[in-house]
Amino acid sequence: MKPAFGSLNATLAKTIAANSPRYRRIVEPFGDGGTYAFHIGHKPPREHTLNIVDEQLFGAFTFVQRMTGADRARLKRLDWVASQETFDQVAGITATEGLDAFYHYLYLKKFGMQMDPEAQPEFDILKAGQDAGHLLYSLPMMQAMLKRATITNEEPLSLLSGGGSEPFW
Repeated sequence: MKPAFGSLNATLAKTIAANSPRYRRIVEPFGDGGTYAFHIGHKPPREHTLNIVDEQLFGAFTFVQRMTGADRARLKRLDWVASQETFDQVAGITATEGLDAFYHYLYLKKFGMQMDPEAQPEFDILKAGQDAGHLLYSLPMMQAMLKRATITNEEPLSLLSGGGSEPFW
């Protein structure tokens, strides 16, 4: 399954999932859209801590984890076709959590571009007319895979103490 958010570490997580032993506890201190949790073919650990450093991605993951059927229905009714007008409206969303923050994050990620990581994204005119509504179909599977994960937003190095002899990452 390909996460709707994209990933920098998808190949690494896929390789780890395919070759890892069965751990009881897994800690991903530098989790992202390519987290181990999204790879089918491994037995889920009993304890899985997924630390997301990026606050917007953290909000997106926690939204998906707690998403309701009503949330999914409302997301399907939103405009997922790339246009300058919709991009400008979505860029103006100030919510930091919940459905509106998720829509803001995913729409700008799919249809925006950033030359400077510190700058606000701008509309990518090469994507005008593209429809990203298909991304919503992966959300129920992502939600199921995140069901048993604990999602945190902490300093990654604070998670690197194993807390005993249990295996961890």
